[in-house]
Amino acid sequence: MSEDAAQLNSAADDALAELEEPTSAVRPAELLPVAVGGGIGVLLRYWLTHLHGSPHFFPLWLQEQWLLLSINSLGAFLLGLLLAYFHVHPSHGRRLFLTTGLLGGFTTYGTVASLEQHAIIAHAPSTTVLLSIAINLGLGVAAAYVGERLGQRVFRAIEVAP
Repeated sequence: MSEDAAQLNSAADDALAELEEPTSAVRPAELLPVAVGGGIGVLLRYWLTHLHGSPHFFPLWLQEQWLLLSINSLGAFLLGLLLAYFHVHPSHGRRLFLTTGLLGGFTTYGTVASLEQHAIIAHAPSTTVLLSIAINLGLGVAAAYVGERLGQRVFRAIEVAP
C-alpha cells in the first residue's frame, strides 16, 4: 500500500472514530449519515404511499390515514429494535444513519401537517383529525416499546450465544 493510501485510510479511520462518541454539539461529520438516511427514508415512505393502489372502497383520506398509521407504527417498532441493538452494539454513526436519518425520514411524526396528512386534515372532521394524531402517537409509543423489549431479548440472546 502506498504512503498516500495509508494516510487516507488513517484519516478515514479517525473520522469514523469521532462518530463513535456522541457529543452535545453537532459536528459536520454527523450531518452526512443523517442526510443520506433521511433521504432514503423519505423515498421509502413516498414509494409506499404511492404503491398501495388499494381499491377505493373508502374515502381517500381514510385510506391514507391507515397507510400512514402503518408506516408510523412500523417505523416506531423498528426504532425500538434498533435502540435495543445499539445498546448492545454501540455505533454512533450507524445509529445516526438508521434512527435519526432513515426512520426519521420514513415516519411522519415530525410532520403532523405534512402533504400526506393534508387530505386527512382537509376532508375529515376535526375530531377525526385529533383522534388520528392521538392514535398515531399512542400506537407509535406502544410499537417502539414492543420493538425495544423484543430487541433486548433477541440481541442479549445473540450476545450470550457461543
